[in-house]
Amino acid sequence: RNLDSAWQSLSGKQAAENTASAALRTQQAQAQQWQAKLDAAKASVADKSGRLTNLSTDLTVHRQALEQAKQDRDAAKTALAAAKSELASAALHRQASGQQLIDYLSGPNNDLMDERVSVVFVTNRNNMPNVMNSEFSQYVTRFKLTYPTTMMFHGVSNNIDVNFRNGSVSYQKIASRSKFSNFDFMSAGTELRNILSPSGVFIERLMALGEDSNNISKLNHLIDITKLVQSIYSKDVNYRRPQAEHLFKALKRGVEGYPLEDIPNILSAHLTNEYITYCSNILVSHLQNILTFGQDIIAAHSEEQALLNNVQSYEQALERHHALISESETKIRQVEQAKTQAQQALNSAR
Repeated sequence: RNLDSAWQSLSGKQAAENTASAALRTQQAQAQQWQAKLDAAKASVADKSGRLTNLSTDLTVHRQALEQAKQDRDAAKTALAAAKSELASAALHRQASGQQLIDYLSGPNNDLMDERVSVVFVTNRNNMPNVMNSEFSQYVTRFKLTYPTTMMFHGVSNNIDVNFRNGSVSYQKIASRSKFSNFDFMSAGTELRNILSPSGVFIERLMALGEDSNNISKLNHLIDITKLVQSIYSKDVNYRRPQAEHLFKALKRGVEGYPLEDIPNILSAHLTNEYITYCSNILVSHLQNILTFGQDIIAAHSEEQALLNNVQSYEQALERHHALISESETKIRQVEQAKTQAQQALNSAR
């Protein structure tokens, strides 16, 4: 009986121990679960805290980017205003250069150039007397030539024609000595008259916005032709001048080897060649002045175009800065919203 009692007591204790052990295991399992939850909560807090820190850093970066974009925008605005001011000045300079050329081509000196073109580039020698005005007589007087003007013009229509065909320089001779063709000389007069016109295509194209290098090339070409005519006539005049001066001095008494009736023809041709040389000298100088004006206009065009490109570049830069500002402001709003949510999540996690 004692043994049974002891066994029952032992069995009871064993059962109690088993129960206690089971309870302990349950508590341990619950403790592990709570520890896991605690660890998860700590990790969540750390994660959300880290995200909040990252968002704060992002927010600082975006705010700095916004501030830089605003500074760049302000700098671009200043540069754009300066470029527009320079562009306006360049446009005024181009217009002033064009007006100078128009004024030059509208001046009284330019009016005489049409006749000089006719003298230098006359294509029909029989028309030569028709393009000579009182300036030719003034030219003879100005150079104190003793040959009587009235005698020189006696029968001038025939004499000039004969001597031009027999004694003067022909365009065919000029073309044979140069790179220019007969067509260059035939068309030179027409092309020069257009250039000399204040309302012609030459000035119209130059005044249009943009370079017209073809017009300048043509003007250079015509100057070269005029210089060649000038050079050849000048050489012919220098070659014949001693003979002409001899005939001037001996005109009234006759000259051996030169019948008196032929002397006016010879002298008429010589004086005409001198006049052509005189006109070509003035024409070359006039055309070179026009070339200078034209080059100034083209230079002003180039400067204006460069400044216009600058203005467009600054405008594009300003648009980019505006876009960056808008983008930065959007990102800041998004980060601020995300930061608020992260703070709420962190508070909840804690």
